[in-house]
Amino acid sequence: MRRKLILTADGSPTFQLSHQSETYHSKNGALTESLHVFIERGMNHWLKLNSWNSTLDILEMGFGTGLNCILTITKLKGNHLEVSYDAIEAYPLSFDEVASFSRNKSFNTHFSSQKLLDLHKLSWNDYHELELNIRVKKIKSKVQNFSFQKKYDLIYYDAFAKFLQPELWTSEFIQSMTSSLNSNGVFITYAAFADLRDALKKSNMKIERLKGPLGKREITRAIKC
Repeated sequence: MRRKLILTADGSPTFQLSHQSETYHSKNGALTESLHVFIERGMNHWLKLNSWNSTLDILEMGFGTGLNCILTITKLKGNHLEVSYDAIEAYPLSFDEVASFSRNKSFNTHFSSQKLLDLHKLSWNDYHELELNIRVKKIKSKVQNFSFQKKYDLIYYDAFAKFLQPELWTSEFIQSMTSSLNSNGVFITYAAFADLRDALKKSNMKIERLKGPLGKREITRAIKC
């Protein structure tokens, strides 16, 4: 998979697929999008709904640059929760790509570039204790081949757009993903289209259409009933 590094509107970088217009994060702001969608509307919302929980199991569909993961780790460091973070990625970045991405100064107030580099250096398919309360497992696999071994509390659904990976947005596939959610679990994605909402309804999910980050009218959040 050929990629080139580009700067987005908020000064943070992302990668664009060389043969497509598709990018890993929004061109209107990579960091802004991750914070708005996955941290604020996803993780923070789960914390409000489940304040009594002592554990949090997260599944990220599309590890990519590691931006969602490093922001989550940073926010939850020292929290009372025992956090387990599984991230699936079929096409990992090279070390040179990660190095060029991580040195961007816009990240400095959120996390260190070295922390992000260290995250990418971790071996695949093994759990690693990154903080006293956080362990991370990067899974090198196509998500279609992923075998669910446990239930999750929070799913970050950050696959490429439907036109590029239509198989990851079918009703059957979305239902298979959400079937792994615990009661009161949260499914959060940047996407918002009718077929996605229909699939979530069939999965016994309460759907919320939320305001998106700059440049995107809506995003989708769903809660497992």
